Amino acid sequence: MRSLSYKYLVANFFESLPFDLVDGMMNRCELFIILLSDRFRKFYHTYEYLEDEILIKFFYSMDLDEYQTLTTMAKKYGIDFFYVKYRDIFLDAIKAAIIAYMEDIEPSDFYGGYDIKDLLNENMIFNGCYKELNKEPVVQTICEWIKDDVEQEVVGMIENIPQDILKDIEILRSTIDIDTNDVDNFVESHFEPPELDYEPHEQDYDYGNISEMSILDCIFK
Repeated sequence: MRSLSYKYLVANFFESLPFDLVDGMMNRCELFIILLSDRFRKFYHTYEYLEDEILIKFFYSMDLDEYQTLTTMAKKYGIDFFYVKYRDIFLDAIKAAIIAYMEDIEPSDFYGGYDIKDLLNENMIFNGCYKELNKEPVVQTICEWIKDDVEQEVVGMIENIPQDILKDIEILRSTIDIDTNDVDNFVESHFEPPELDYEPHEQDYDYGNISEMSILDCIFK
């Protein structure tokens, strides 16, 4: 809906490009692109509100999820001015967002997709008395699986960036930070005893008036 009564709101939005959701439905990246689309820019003259300082802060404040939204919406509405006018700043900012994303990985977000039964069986070794798990290669393998998934995830999140910028973005696998202690605990959880459906009791039988010592006397008599 376009109305002159909203013009000051549009101006206020471009003055700060705030983080807040709009009516709980639209984030700032969606609104940013929509207000610059043909439908609204002609009515509100939105390009007149763009200021270098605000836009630069905007680019450096976004996380990778926001960049995914921004670039997807930009492609949808054919908006690419910031890829040209602010190319170097955009490139530097999104590289920083990618690194921040890869350094803040929650391994548990990926466990649900892994069936590690075969991996565990392959790494059981006989210690001379019984079989036990050689845990280190299991943990390393799961960490590599997570890194594979993170790489694919990041590639998908930046796929709408123009190729001439995309070619200058390198996804460094070594940047992906996996908490090996978390993975270790995940592996250990497969060996925890199942929870009992009842509470164990010290005395399962009713021996009436017979004392504990009397019972032991009968056994060892």
